[in-house]
Amino acid sequence: MGSQIHGKILGIDAGGTFTDLVLLSEKELSVEDFVKVPTDQENMADTIKNGLKQLLKNSASNSNDIKSISLATTFATNALVENKIRETALILIGYDVERVSAARRNGVFPTERIIAVSGGHDMKGNEKAALDIETLVPWLKENIPHAESVAVSAFFSVRNPSHELRVRELICSMFNGKYVTCGHELSSDLDAMLRAVTASLNANLIPIIMDLFESVEKVFRNEGIVAPISVVKSDGTLVGLDWAKLHPIESILSGPAASAVGANHLVCAGKFGKPSWVVDIGGTTTDVIYLDANGAPALRTEGATIGSHKTLIKTIDIYTFGLGGDSRIYGRGRNDLITIGPRRVCPLCRCFMKSYVGGVETIDNLRFADEPLIVFSSNGGAFCDDFERVIAKKLEGGPMTAQELLTDERLFSVGLKRLESMEERGLISFGGFTPTDMLHVLGKLKKWNISAACSGAETLARGEDLLSFSEDVYKTIIHHIAYNVLCKSFERSGREISSDSGAGNLISDSLYNDKSRGPQIRFELDGILIGAGAPSWAFIKDTAAVLGCEFRLPEFSEVTGAVGAAAGTFLLNYTVWINPIGGGRFRAHLPFDIEDFEDVEKAVFYTLEVMIPWLRERSLKAGALAPHIEYERNDEIISTGGNSVHIWTELAFKVCEENAAVSNV
Repeated sequence: MGSQIHGKILGIDAGGTFTDLVLLSEKELSVEDFVKVPTDQENMADTIKNGLKQLLKNSASNSNDIKSISLATTFATNALVENKIRETALILIGYDVERVSAARRNGVFPTERIIAVSGGHDMKGNEKAALDIETLVPWLKENIPHAESVAVSAFFSVRNPSHELRVRELICSMFNGKYVTCGHELSSDLDAMLRAVTASLNANLIPIIMDLFESVEKVFRNEGIVAPISVVKSDGTLVGLDWAKLHPIESILSGPAASAVGANHLVCAGKFGKPSWVVDIGGTTTDVIYLDANGAPALRTEGATIGSHKTLIKTIDIYTFGLGGDSRIYGRGRNDLITIGPRRVCPLCRCFMKSYVGGVETIDNLRFADEPLIVFSSNGGAFCDDFERVIAKKLEGGPMTAQELLTDERLFSVGLKRLESMEERGLISFGGFTPTDMLHVLGKLKKWNISAACSGAETLARGEDLLSFSEDVYKTIIHHIAYNVLCKSFERSGREISSDSGAGNLISDSLYNDKSRGPQIRFELDGILIGAGAPSWAFIKDTAAVLGCEFRLPEFSEVTGAVGAAAGTFLLNYTVWINPIGGGRFRAHLPFDIEDFEDVEKAVFYTLEVMIPWLRERSLKAGALAPHIEYERNDEIISTGGNSVHIWTELAFKVCEENAAVSNV
């Protein structure tokens, strides 16, 4: 699969289970080679190093062929969701003290090291109060030495950033090398509280992302690869590594965004003449992403929510639900339906790739109760009681079945609940029957231990024919995927479907094709399904069939995210507002200052004169090689009493690479 053509782009998608590396030809952007390696989340540098060595060994390429590197990762998202954050400080300028106190009590801010001082501006950019430096300086001396980074957010800083900039200069002069995030740099939205949260989250992530990105740089430096490194943002576009280090929050949902770009690239979705839906099936979850008729992913109208924190960061519009190749299958439940997920386990067929698991030497000797569970020791936290300590002691000899572990327990169901609690806290991990096992039972996949998969199916089937039970598992998975795609489709049209509503039940029953549950309806999805992710080959065709639509399963669908990282392009958007301030004068709200003018045309002329070089410099710092700047002007003018009233003027700038530019606006 290798090629002798020099000039390659290396795309990397660092996922929770596997890290994918892809080589694309620099000229044609065609896939030359790829590898998938298990992710060591504690040592991403070694993960990428091992993948790189395998990739170069398998292909005809060498390290000198790599001309650029692009990275997609969920590292930032995972750090926030898992609350793995560092000590930071937050400085609020001009905020209402009572609102800040209430927000602190409700855990709105991701830090307790907070000060609110006087200052800030009004909506027109006029200073509301003088910046209280005298109160701030003693607090800085006491708190900043204990914080790894600092966030600064001033009221209406998007209309006048001068107070944020003054505080940053002050901190940098007092504490050399301290990372400072200013709110106005991350979003131009007016919601001051959300801007403060966004800035604080970004500051939290900087030390963590620095560790990751610097280790990645070290890998390539040690391998003698001198190439620019880019990172996929949450909207699917690229920024340079140095920019991403200081703006890590912009890389949340980087992985799914890269999958959307990769799917579009692999199937040329922009040539369909209709929208499409990327169905990215992973190990734990499935992501559904809508692409418009041009192949561009839709963006959320509101900012992303990460864990419990809402932000102002714009991301792709992604719909995620808990079903993947490693989802735990519990067997039949209410209404005789099979329950799948959302918890993840190691598939039985992979658990038994070794000849020995605990005290069980052969699969034929396995003793399962109601569910086939294998229990592994883990590196979690502290044990709560004697039960947990006994379980840990038993597992020192290797993995065991839940039945073996709980032999001495009078009530198996109670002991199983205790094991579930330990698994949720990371003290142990489970192996169990999954969709991956089901595919082995049906003969659709023959990669791992088929006997182990059949043993698990036999336990859950409870006397039912194994093939019949596994076919029903397959049918249930198709139903889940199709139902969630339809839910997202209805949501986009402004009609949300509740799972417990009459409409939701009718759609669910019809997708499951259960004629005993009432009238049936047929569906025709508004677009084409595109399969992405390693398990998508098994499910995308039949999912499209029940949705009444076409599908595409591109070659290299199993590494769509890495392809998207390599095929991504640079894009930067920035908006400047010009507003009337009375007396026939207009104010330009620039990212570094405000300027007043006698008429709007002078304001527009000046804004263009200063913004174009500013954007060019900013784009070069963000990783653009040859920035091309376009802009669009929009004026809001209303007529009242026979007179025209100028409400506002918007100058929307777009910066892309020169070779990606289509035309000047």
